[in-house]
Amino acid sequence: MYLCGATGLINKQEAARLMNTAQNTTNELHLYVFRLLYVIFRPLRKKYDLSVNCILILNSCYLYAKLVKNQFYMTDIYKFTSYYSIPVMKRFIGVLTLRGLIIPINPGEFRVLYNISEQGIEIIQEIEESYNKELYNFTNKYNIDL
Repeated sequence: MYLCGATGLINKQEAARLMNTAQNTTNELHLYVFRLLYVIFRPLRKKYDLSVNCILILNSCYLYAKLVKNQFYMTDIYKFTSYYSIPVMKRFIGVLTLRGLIIPINPGEFRVLYNISEQGIEIIQEIEESYNKELYNFTNKYNIDL
């Protein structure tokens, strides 16, 4: 099978070789991850009945807790993710709290301090397992060397 390249027709093996150069792999790794994001989250969305956005916020809570400090305020996660507005962030934090994925430490206070629960950590570990599996399947299917 031949594909159209910048210099004319090239065969499929040549196209795969060009895709596997270090520069292309490094530059396009983020595109692979973005492509795999919904595939990785699909089983988690069904199993825990969570939206992709809730899973992303849970992941942000986990990363913040791991990288910065164990406990966090909603505003910390808002600044850390820098994508969602405050009202939207409140809704996602509310869903994660209701599901028991993050736990309020001082629920009666004006600024509520949160900590990620064991169940939330289990979901993050499932993300890692699913990511490794899907990345392996994707790179083998399309003959990509990372």
